[in-house]
Amino acid sequence: MAVTRPPSLRRRRVGRVVLSCALLVVSTGSVTLLGARGKSPGVGRGYISALRAADVYGEFGALDPAVDNARAVCSGLDAGKPAQGDRADRIGVEHFCPDHAEDFDVTADVELDGRLTLFDAGYAGLGDDRPCTGRADAVDLRPGAPVVLASADGRVIDRATLSDGRSWGSSCIFGFTLRLRDDADRFRLRIGGREAIEMGRSELVTPQGPVFLVGST
Repeated sequence: MAVTRPPSLRRRRVGRVVLSCALLVVSTGSVTLLGARGKSPGVGRGYISALRAADVYGEFGALDPAVDNARAVCSGLDAGKPAQGDRADRIGVEHFCPDHAEDFDVTADVELDGRLTLFDAGYAGLGDDRPCTGRADAVDLRPGAPVVLASADGRVIDRATLSDGRSWGSSCIFGFTLRLRDDADRFRLRIGGREAIEMGRSELVTPQGPVFLVGST
């Protein structure tokens, strides 16, 4: 008997940061990098080594984009842009414009791919991988319902909406994607018309993303 797998929710990549990734770097032969801002090729090689050691080299996929990013970040700092960015930006600053390194802050910018699952015996009659929405006391949980991530004191960090629901067995599954741009440890997340749920950073930032269940299994 063929086994049907549950419908997969489309996952999106925003910016250069993802929660779960596999990084494989194979180095063959020698590579020569032209230094930026008057630096020697040796600085470029040290930069790539630092990116690899921090597991962020895979964000660029090639040597030239990595060096171009460092140059762009340094040019922006020279032009007066805020001294902040992600880990890869910080490494670029340290290697190509170290005069800005002391004031450069690493900001959190993490993609959260979450899932909301509603359980109701009525979904079983739809068949698998069919459109579905919240029913009975969960009518507020439907495609397009708001998802709001806020700090513990109520400051909104990001907003999203629930994706189209897809049925699987006795459940209806929705997805949503948020970006976490805060270094705090406590947050509040609200879906639809429900009260906000207080969550710790370790509950939000997981390989599976935040997962919510409504109803009886």
